[in-house]
Amino acid sequence: MTRSKMPAMQSEKATIDTTTFSRRLAERFGTSVLFEVAPVLAAELYKWTKVSHAPDLLERILKKLKVPFYYTDVLESKRVGHSEASLRFVDGALKLEIDRATFRKNRGRARFSIAHEIAHLSLIYVFGGEVVSWAEESSEAYAQVESLCDLVASHILMPRPLLRDHFRRHSLSTIGVHSALKKFGVSKQALLTGVADTQLDLAAYNLRRYSRTDDEPATWRVANCGTGA
Repeated sequence: MTRSKMPAMQSEKATIDTTTFSRRLAERFGTSVLFEVAPVLAAELYKWTKVSHAPDLLERILKKLKVPFYYTDVLESKRVGHSEASLRFVDGALKLEIDRATFRKNRGRARFSIAHEIAHLSLIYVFGGEVVSWAEESSEAYAQVESLCDLVASHILMPRPLLRDHFRRHSLSTIGVHSALKKFGVSKQALLTGVADTQLDLAAYNLRRYSRTDDEPATWRVANCGTGA
């Protein structure tokens, strides 16, 4: 962590701490810092469902939480408000809707979206239905809930102890990265963020050789990066 980042983080924390959701997080977990809450919440989800990490992990969790899921076709996915995965009330019951086209085209991205919705379910499990109204208090509260669900999704798909163990055995090599993508079923960007989270005081960068315009020569550039908590 650099000194230049600390004032911004302190300012953000001061804003977030005014929300009901932040206060409830502090009461329940002893902290409202999202990077500290996320792994604990993900670990509790594994404990509640008694599900171990496996290729069909998300399906197992949904079944344990008794939340049915179904796939939409291409025409349905074009309707307003549709996303890769979303929780909806269908015939009076809460169900998870998954976009079939996205799942087939970008499985890693779709799995992350599903895990994100499972994170919302875990918040409801912990706090009850009130958590929905807390998220609607302000734009800051909404952003906090969504950010936490993204972090929890990352920890659901890539428990950090498993991620560290994988790269201890395979190293951060091309083979190690590709085997991790297959093992955890995530996108390259999600894996990058997960790896960065395991490296204290370091950042992970993804380099690609490309040109930004038709007139620009292709060269190696930083495509994206991830930094530890």
